[in-house]
Amino acid sequence: MQKLSIFTQKIFFIMLIYKSHYITANYLETRYLLHIQWTKPADLLDEIGYYSEVAKFFKERLKRPGRLLLWDFSVIQDRVDSQFFLWIDQHILPQLLSVKIQKVAYILTREELMPYITVGEISLDGKNFIRQIFPEQPQAMQWLTQDADRVIRGPERHHHH
Repeated sequence: MQKLSIFTQKIFFIMLIYKSHYITANYLETRYLLHIQWTKPADLLDEIGYYSEVAKFFKERLKRPGRLLLWDFSVIQDRVDSQFFLWIDQHILPQLLSVKIQKVAYILTREELMPYITVGEISLDGKNFIRQIFPEQPQAMQWLTQDADRVIRGPERHHHH
């Protein structure tokens, strides 16, 4: 369990970058890590609501460079179906790749959803990333941030003329 102490030290530079009734997102500057979480009231949304919340979030929030994404679905996993995850792959992942996401960790334990979420190395529109599913946050964080310094280069500087 000593892994957790590493985890807590890493949290210092976390910024809350988004909060709605249903989603909170934190950004960990030192790691270019985006952490998206469904909050409790997400239980009350109907299925269409999940789609619109995700779409709304990604419309507003993809300004920062991301390398790592931790997306916690545990609160809503019993209320969404495979279509939801296929939709994320079709509509949301391309946006994530445009900000150069390299590793994606989902937190999810519901077995029936697993076959619909591709894990391992994934190539989409000529960009590659790796996705894994974890039952809880510490393992996910550990996987995301291991060899992070090797994997993650700082955001490229764009020179504006």
